[in-house]
Amino acid sequence: ARLRADLVRALDGTLDIAARLAERDAAHPRRRGVEQPPPRVTVAPAASRLATVIEVRAQDAPGLLFRLGRALEAAGVRVRSAHVSTLGANAVDAFYVTRGEGAPLPGDEAASLARELEESLRG
Repeated sequence: ARLRADLVRALDGTLDIAARLAERDAAHPRRRGVEQPPPRVTVAPAASRLATVIEVRAQDAPGLLFRLGRALEAAGVRVRSAHVSTLGANAVDAFYVTRGEGAPLPGDEAASLARELEESLRG
């Protein structure tokens, strides 16, 4: 019943998803003493001629895709395709992104986006 109510609130915009994820994170602290590798975001320059491919490798965690999606939206890019996978405790995601008019991102914009995505996962 709570899940259904949360889904309805998320769809109608009355649920603060970021706050809900923070509550969940606080309720389930990470294991202490286990060093997690830092997230790594890279640009795959020749992977597609129609879009810029951004690859994300990070420790899987609740809200990971939410944080990435929010950062992509804030950057003003369009996501043509997203390939999301989890391998054990690690997430390996690839986002095919374009500028608003549909063109791939120039190299400097792609590098800047990769840095922004990485920061969104660290913070």
